[in-house]
Amino acid sequence: MKKGYLLIDYIFDFIDDQGVLSLGQRGQAIASNILKVIHKAKDDQDALFICSDNHEEEVYALSPEANLFPLHCCEDGHCLVLDETAFEQAKPDMTFSIDKHMYSSFNGTRLELLLRQLDIKEVIIMGVCTDICVLHTAIDAYNRGFKLVILSDCCCGLTDEGHAFALNHFKHTLGAEVMTSDTWLAR
Repeated sequence: MKKGYLLIDYIFDFIDDQGVLSLGQRGQAIASNILKVIHKAKDDQDALFICSDNHEEEVYALSPEANLFPLHCCEDGHCLVLDETAFEQAKPDMTFSIDKHMYSSFNGTRLELLLRQLDIKEVIIMGVCTDICVLHTAIDAYNRGFKLVILSDCCCGLTDEGHAFALNHFKHTLGAEVMTSDTWLAR
């Protein structure tokens, strides 16, 4: 059975030290785990979905998110920040870019359509922020009937407490398998 790997918001404004909402070292520390997992997706001929916030200033001002966070992920702020050479070597043939404008990667995007067209029933989720966009994407995936695997060391929250809360929620409320990348790679 083909699997879908979702990489959520591993982009400049959340990861780079100069990013508007940077997680800094904590977010940067998960890059090598993410690359190892992406390479597994390639080896297994699975699909990778790079889900990235992409905001336009005029539209963002109308969003409820604008009351909570400054404008982010516009122009260069929504570019993937993994090492380009390593990513090109690791990425599967079936790699899709999904621009999103809300927390969930499903909200107003073509993600569900692509997953259904590829007959994917299980999604493996990585990215940031565990307690915001990863959480909302996982909830929407659960509500759409997808089996969930969350790779805890391929995610980073706004805070350590938020990260722990989200991991607990995935496991105990959504019935997700929560594991490390090494455990996933050893399967």
